[in-house]
Amino acid sequence: LRTSVVLIVDDDEDARNYMKQILQAQNPSWIIMTVGDAHTALDYAIHFPPDLILIEIILPKFNGIELLRSLRENESTKLRPIILLSGKAGDDLKAQGMKIGADDFISKPFSARIFCARVEGQLKIHHTRRALFGRERQLLHRVQTERDKLNDFLTNLNEGLSIWDEDWRLIYVNPSGAYEYNINLSRDGSELMGKTIYELNP
Repeated sequence: LRTSVVLIVDDDEDARNYMKQILQAQNPSWIIMTVGDAHTALDYAIHFPPDLILIEIILPKFNGIELLRSLRENESTKLRPIILLSGKAGDDLKAQGMKIGADDFISKPFSARIFCARVEGQLKIHHTRRALFGRERQLLHRVQTERDKLNDFLTNLNEGLSIWDEDWRLIYVNPSGAYEYNINLSRDGSELMGKTIYELNP
């Protein structure tokens, strides 16, 4: 995997250090950040969105479920993978966390091998999703660019062009075509779309 940033949120310092140690042993290129409270975690995650966030549910003052909800409501972190952790939380809290949008749940104590495998799995999903989103944005930009070129060409075309559907409702008309049909074309002509040829030429 490419370099990934993982944020661990746990008020137990020994637990934080243990998780950091086994993750760094699994992949030395991973950057592991640790914090002991939800408020610090939220501030860090919003300003420096990590690739994965591990959250202990039972935290003082501002618990892991509240942190999860805040992360899912923030534009910078709403799509970041989040794994909830706990050895004490009841089924109701676990179910609530999954309903709010946690991607996985790991019970403590856990097997280091299974823990690393599930972390790595979420990171793979995250990076694959980001790559797909990036390609989608590129394709959309390319489509919009070609659409703008075509629109400019048709707008500046000296010959009239109009497109009608099977019921003779206007789908597209360029300025020259509007002139030929005696249509009063506004800047984009949107108010004319969908009208029949008879409505436009009573």
